[in-house]
Amino acid sequence: MPYDSTKDPYLKGGELTPNRASTTVVTSDTVDFALYPKSVTVLTAGTVNALPLKNVDGANVAFGSLAIGFTLPFRVRRINATGTTAVLTASYD
Repeated sequence: MPYDSTKDPYLKGGELTPNRASTTVVTSDTVDFALYPKSVTVLTAGTVNALPLKNVDGANVAFGSLAIGFTLPFRVRRINATGTTAVLTASYD
């Protein structure tokens, strides 16, 4: 699925405000987040296979050996199950 602006409540600059809610990420190789998170942070060390917000399906970015507390340097619409071993939290407004 392509980027869907209706799932992006932070489209107009809200991404610079502090996060006020978070939830543990459920990974999927096919399903995007219901709402795109402001940020994704590592809770337990491991690898992450992410699909950036405006990348086309399949244009994933893989990170290896991430430490606890690392925050992905871009917003994402999906964290793939394949290639992800870290436990992550998604933060929202």
